[in-house]
Order: sequence, then structure tokens, then C-alpha cells
Amino acid sequence: MNYCQVCQSQLDDKLNCPKCGTQPKSGTAQGPKLAKRRVKVPAVAAVVVDVDRTGSSEPFAAGIPKIFERTAKGLAERISEIKYYVWSHGDLDCEEQPIQLVQGVDLAQAIKAIQTIRFDGGGDPAENHADQLENLVNVTQWGADPLCSRNILVMFATDDTKPLRSGKSMKQLGKEIKDRGIFLFLVCQETKNLREIVDAAGGFIIPISTEPDEKEIQQVVSSLTASIMSTVNQGATISMSATRSQSAAIN
Repeated sequence: MNYCQVCQSQLDDKLNCPKCGTQPKSGTAQGPKLAKRRVKVPAVAAVVVDVDRTGSSEPFAAGIPKIFERTAKGLAERISEIKYYVWSHGDLDCEEQPIQLVQGVDLAQAIKAIQTIRFDGGGDPAENHADQLENLVNVTQWGADPLCSRNILVMFATDDTKPLRSGKSMKQLGKEIKDRGIFLFLVCQETKNLREIVDAAGGFIIPISTEPDEKEIQQVVSSLTASIMSTVNQGATISMSATRSQSAAIN
């Protein structure tokens, strides 16, 4: 059995990876041993991680640190430099303001920050996920050079999102994320509103149940890692269509 050199997913013979699209090389059936010879993508990634800390997320509180740590360690083997920015957000209607735990830190500090998050309050059928996405887009110092920077935004959330206080639609928010050259990844229970944001942003939804078991946690880690690497390997933080157009112009 062959394995993808990027995300370590199993491959059928002579087929591209079904998760990240990497084309296998002949005679590479050594499986996970390939990780020792992996060449890192020469990029600096700004990875903003946000966790919904309301009572809605409490049922999978144990799963979030595991998913983040395993995903982050996998990315560290594939990307030259990663700086993490860790946030949590609550219910604005209950005066639970967003909190930035760390800024521009390494993997070890980011893991420690995620582990300190405590889940409480909120618990209403909808939370302020969209407001926090808009906040992160505006306050983060994103990388500006599409040739060497990767801008990645990951949110862990449950339940639906409330309407934006700014009055923007979900599609407008998603388009703004895309136009800013930010790759969006939502690890969440899919809803109509969250799907509209992701589709307009050209991002990814990684489904998760409220109480993931070990098998589901590993599936989420694999999907999230592969999805992030598929965007990093595109070579730019601009939209996929713009990337292809830019490459065509250069060539």
C-alpha cells in the first residue's frame, strides 16, 4: 500500500491523494517512514486558532486540544516556520468578550494556551462565531507577501452563528476573508450560515460531532491537516482562481 507523502493518507495504486491531491511517486510504499525524508514547504505561516469557549462547546472540550496538538505537530513537519495566534470567544450578549491567549508563539506555547481554555456560559442555540471571524480578520497582522506567506484561520465551534452585529451578510464576510488572502477552516457542526461563510471564503468545513471518540478525532486531524497542506502547497495566500491566473501570467 502506498501512502501520501504530504498527509500520510493511504493511496490506491497510481492515483493522486484523495485528500490533498498530491501525486504519488513510484516505489514509495514505505508508509509513514517517508516523514523522515519530507521536504518542508519554504513558507512562513500565520496560523490563527480560535475556540468557542461557551457551554455549547463543552461536550467536545477534551477533543479540541487533541485535535489541535496532533494537527499542529503534523504541520510542523511540513512547513518551514509557523507562528500561532490563539484566541477564544464567548457570547457577546452575555458580555463574554474575545480573549487573545498568545500572539506569534511557537508550537509548544500554542498547545499550552489551548489547554488552558475553560468552557462556560453561553449554551444558547446560536453563538457569535461570525462576529469573531470578522474580528480576527481585522485585528490580525496577516502576512502580506503571497510568495512566502500563508494566512490560515482555524475555528473550533458548535451550534449555529448569530447574525453579524456589523450588518454584513454571511456571504459578505466570507468574501472579505477570501479577498484578504486568508484560508478559512471551520471544525464544526455544519449549519446553513456557516456553510455560506465557508463557501464564499473558498474555505473548508471539517465536520465534528459533539462528543468525538478517538476514531473521529483521528479522522478530523487527518482531514484538517490534509486540507491545510493542500492550500499551503498552492504557493500563495490569494484565492485559488487568482493563484492560477497569476501563475499563467508569469509563465
